[in-house]
Amino acid sequence: MTKFQYNLKLAMDNVGVTQVQLAKMTGLTEGAISSYLSGRFAPKQNNVWKLANALRCDPGWLMGLDYEGPTDSDIVLSLYQALPDEKKDTAVRFLRFLIQEETQ
Repeated sequence: MTKFQYNLKLAMDNVGVTQVQLAKMTGLTEGAISSYLSGRFAPKQNNVWKLANALRCDPGWLMGLDYEGPTDSDIVLSLYQALPDEKKDTAVRFLRFLIQEETQ
């Protein structure tokens, strides 16, 4: 397994997205995502940027350079962005509830 394959899978797990969801988030095909994860193909630079943007991680880290992976804030933002629009309001209300619960 290449460092890219490992980091891609790790970033997907951290954000909690499937190949199908990542394809929708990036505009790449499900087949391309599968090929990257299996190591059959390496992504072109513009696709690395799409993946890193969707997964909220550094493109250099994704490619295997010694950078940190996504932060908790990056993961929460990516999860929010992956939600359908009709669910985003519910997510915001839930986060506000959690914050309010902590301050009481």
